[in-house]
Amino acid sequence: MWTVCVLVAACFSLAATPSAAAAPAPITKPPMGWNSWNSFAGAIDHTVIEQQADALVSSGMKDAGYEYVNIDDGW
Repeated sequence: MWTVCVLVAACFSLAATPSAAAAPAPITKPPMGWNSWNSFAGAIDHTVIEQQADALVSSGMKDAGYEYVNIDDGW
């Protein structure tokens, strides 16, 4: 009887051991871009957007990972 109790206790203790932690998710960069609302609120037109997109490229921000030009119409 004593042997059965020891075996049962051993089985329970082995079943309760923590499993290996899952590998952490890879670090990804956040969405990076420019938003018209931050500078112009609702006063935007196609010329402003085109100038800002050109500035994003010429300033080196595109090479640094900035890729979005978000047009916010002030809704």
